[in-house]
Amino acid sequence: MASAYLDNIIAQLENNQYLSPLTDKDEKLYRTYITAQDTYIENKLNINFEDSFEYIRMYFNSGRYQGFKYFDEENLIIIALEKKKKPRFKLFKPLGPSALEIIPKITETLASISKYPVQIVCLDNESLSAIKKNDQLKVKNIKEFNYYIYDLSQLRDLSGNKWKNVRQKIANFNKNYPKLKTEKLSPDNYRQVIHFIGAWRRYLLNKRNFSYSNLEKNKFAAEYYSTKNDFKNIWSVVFRLAGRVVAFQLLYRLGKDSAAHAIGLADTDLKGLSEFTQVHIWKELAHAGIKYINDGPSWRPGLDRYKRKFNPMAEQQIFECKISCE
Repeated sequence: MASAYLDNIIAQLENNQYLSPLTDKDEKLYRTYITAQDTYIENKLNINFEDSFEYIRMYFNSGRYQGFKYFDEENLIIIALEKKKKPRFKLFKPLGPSALEIIPKITETLASISKYPVQIVCLDNESLSAIKKNDQLKVKNIKEFNYYIYDLSQLRDLSGNKWKNVRQKIANFNKNYPKLKTEKLSPDNYRQVIHFIGAWRRYLLNKRNFSYSNLEKNKFAAEYYSTKNDFKNIWSVVFRLAGRVVAFQLLYRLGKDSAAHAIGLADTDLKGLSEFTQVHIWKELAHAGIKYINDGPSWRPGLDRYKRKFNPMAEQQIFECKISCE
C-alpha cells in the first residue's frame, strides 16, 4: 500500500506542468544562481555550504530523496521528495528575483499531492523574514543552525593555547596508533567505506542512543565520488588501522579558495582519531590552495562543542522551517 501511494505521488510530480525531474544536467543551471565564485564579494565573507551542486546532489537527489525542480526562466526552486512511508517534501532556498513570491503556489501544489507540511531549508535571516511576512503562508517549527567557517592558515603548526586540546588529542593518537594508513577514496575501496558507514551508524544508535538515521547520502557519496575524487574539486580520504576502515572524510569545492566539509566520520572508540583525520584532510586542502572551510551545520550540542574547538573565524546562522498554505 505504501509503495503504491509513493508511486502515485511520484507520478503526479512527473506529470505536473510546473515541475520536472532534477538531473545532473541541471548543474549548469544551478550554477547560474550561485554567486560564490570568489570568497569575498563586496568585502563580505561569502562561503555558503550549499553553494555547489554537490550539495544538491547529496542532500536532494540521493538515497531516500528524489529531486524535482520548478523553473520559469527566471526563478529556480529545487524540491526533494523524501521517499518514506509518510512521504514529505523539502524545498531548497528559493533562487531568482521573484522566487519567494512563488513559494505559496509551490506549497499549495505539493499540499495537493501530499498532506504533510513542506519543509524549507538553507534560509538566511532575510529569506526567513520574507516567508514569515507572507500572508499566504503559515510558518512553524523554525530551527536555527550554526555553520562554522575556518581559516586554514591557522593549521600550520597548531600553536598557541587555543589549539591545546586538539594538539594533545592528535599527539596522543599518534603515540597510541602509529600505524594508521591513508588512501584516496576509489572504486577499489568504496564498498568497504559503505560497510564502515553502516557499522558506524549501528554502533552509535545501539551504544550511545545517538539518532542520526539519514546516512544514505554518505553511502551514495562513497560510491558516486569514488571515480571523481580528483583532489581539485573533490577531496576524500579513507583511513585504516590493521586493514580496517576507521574513518572517512569528504569535502567539495565552493569557490576558488573555499570548500565545504560534507562528511567526517570516525571510529569513536579511537580517542583522537576524529581530530587527527580532520586536521589531516584540511591540511591537504590548504596545500591545494584552499583558504577557508565551511564545516556545515551543528545540529547537536556535542557536535557544536566539537566544532568550536577548531577555532572558527566566523559563523553563519541558517534556518529551516515548515510551511503550509493558509
